[in-house]
Amino acid sequence: MNFFRRSLSVLRGGAAMAIADQGLVSIANFLTTVALAKTLQIREFGFYSLLFATMTNVGGLINTLVSEPTRVLGVSKDARGNSTYATTQLILNIALTLPVVTVVFSVLHLVPSMHDSAALGVCAAIVLIGTQEVVRALNAAAHRWGNVLISDFAYHGFKLALLAALMLADSLRVDTVFWAVALGAAAGTGVHTFAGAQSRAPPRFTAELSRNWNYGKWLLLESIVFIASYSIYLYLVALLVDVEAAGAFNAAQTLVNSANVLWMGITAFSIPAARRALIEHGPLGWQKYLLDVGVGIVALTTGIGILLSIFARPLLILIFSPQYAHYAYLVPILAFGMVLTVCNSVLGIAFRTLELPRTGFEAKLVSAAVTAVAAYPAIKYWGAMGAAIGLLLTQFSWLAVYIIKLMALRPVLAEHVAHVVAQSSAAGRVNRP
Repeated sequence: MNFFRRSLSVLRGGAAMAIADQGLVSIANFLTTVALAKTLQIREFGFYSLLFATMTNVGGLINTLVSEPTRVLGVSKDARGNSTYATTQLILNIALTLPVVTVVFSVLHLVPSMHDSAALGVCAAIVLIGTQEVVRALNAAAHRWGNVLISDFAYHGFKLALLAALMLADSLRVDTVFWAVALGAAAGTGVHTFAGAQSRAPPRFTAELSRNWNYGKWLLLESIVFIASYSIYLYLVALLVDVEAAGAFNAAQTLVNSANVLWMGITAFSIPAARRALIEHGPLGWQKYLLDVGVGIVALTTGIGILLSIFARPLLILIFSPQYAHYAYLVPILAFGMVLTVCNSVLGIAFRTLELPRTGFEAKLVSAAVTAVAAYPAIKYWGAMGAAIGLLLTQFSWLAVYIIKLMALRPVLAEHVAHVVAQSSAAGRVNRP
């Protein structure tokens, strides 16, 4: 009983602001998807789903070298060097993003029936969302969750207002929605103070770039194999079944992802919080924090997944439209996958806060091998259901690798933590002006 009481105390404590922020983000994304599913034909919605996945995947690759390292390496007992650190991360983000979106635009331009307006909208969204994400990461590392919430409120509030105006003007299309997303992200960044970044060029830029790379290179590789083992299923459904099925698959995932309001907010808060627990309280405090958080969010998402599975068909009809009800059978499978995702997220936080991001890459590499073998026959013979089953196999692959690595790490955990804390303290001293 005391164990569950501790879990709930973690969820009610400092994570409340992070949960509120994730609730805002999840609800805004959910409303965006619903508006498009109701407005567009199912084939157009499938096309939007593929472009949105592309935008998310490309942005995620860039984040691995900037915002994700920031959430861990930006945590320090002494915050006096934070303005210099913020400047470095923002400059690095722009330097990485601009050449990437040039390539993305060139590739999208080759897609049949792709309008330049849609391609440019996707690229603009990648640039501006990336900048806002760096600012969010800097504030999260410093536990300034109020700033994160204000930025996201401006971003998603302006985006939803633009989408509503487009619907009233009967102009909500695949291309216009990405421009609304891009302008919303610009608003989210514009209301902010750039997390204290300075206008002058930062010292030690090369050193921070090297530190980001040493940490983020494993996250980059992890993201690449994540796309190859997980995100690829949406593209395979479109290729091996049809674009309409891809749109329906996205609708079912959107329904299940309504639980993101809880677990994603908690995990976003938990990365810097677990890192701080590790630095200040050592391995025992770190283990206790993650265990308490894990029990709480797994219990919550399991309950939500059961409810979504029971009422899948009426919910798809009510939220989207009757044409999506034929895919209600996907929801229980995807809901089970959501619970596994939460388990893997907590384990992933453990390795990231220990500065062992390579483990995530190894887990995704194993699942990519599983996907390479199982994805084609599963989707070919079972269609969208085969894709959902493939996602479960992916999650089980990650879980197996994480558990094996944790068991192997236990004998040397205390020694490794001492090394990590020493490095963190040294980096904090160097960043002081």
